[in-house]
Amino acid sequence: RRGAKPRGGAGIFCLLKRIANAYITLLTSHTLRATITILDAPGLPAIHRNFSMNSRGGIMDELMRAWAEFLVRFNWEIFYTQTFQDPVGYPRLAMERLVGVVRSFCLRYGVGVLVFVVAEEHKLGSYHAHAILSSLSPRSLLSLKDSLRFIWLLGTERYGIARAESIDSIGGVTGYITKYMTKRMADYDFYRIDPLDT
Repeated sequence: RRGAKPRGGAGIFCLLKRIANAYITLLTSHTLRATITILDAPGLPAIHRNFSMNSRGGIMDELMRAWAEFLVRFNWEIFYTQTFQDPVGYPRLAMERLVGVVRSFCLRYGVGVLVFVVAEEHKLGSYHAHAILSSLSPRSLLSLKDSLRFIWLLGTERYGIARAESIDSIGGVTGYITKYMTKRMADYDFYRIDPLDT
């Protein structure tokens, strides 16, 4: 079946989400000594982290490094933020709406895209979403004519304020993690939108 597929059911993305949740559990644990395998999946070497810390800040630093070590394995190209004129009260809805714009982008250009999306909570309780995009096709997303403009215009037309730019403009994957995964993250997921011409 074609279209956007949340990667929560099986495989490497399900594994990553379970491990990240284990980290979040660790953040609130009274026992801050552990050895956790961050990633152990076919074709990718395992990443291990040894914890022996007495501060939540130290664990957050390790969490950011672990995310960075995983996410840099993908060739992320585009950073996309979607805010909503009408407040969105559920993090998953904010994520799904952003992915809907990406699905339209895939239809327009005939490419497949891997999306890592994070829902962030506003202080007033509504949500917006940030995402990074990687091509599943031979062509670079940034090489497609007006690709950033297409996302920006469609996201703005449908929902409110959109921003699409090269991930290098925010400091790459490390910048993304530092700015958007350590603030008020409410939910996250991976989506795979397959190419239409396969």
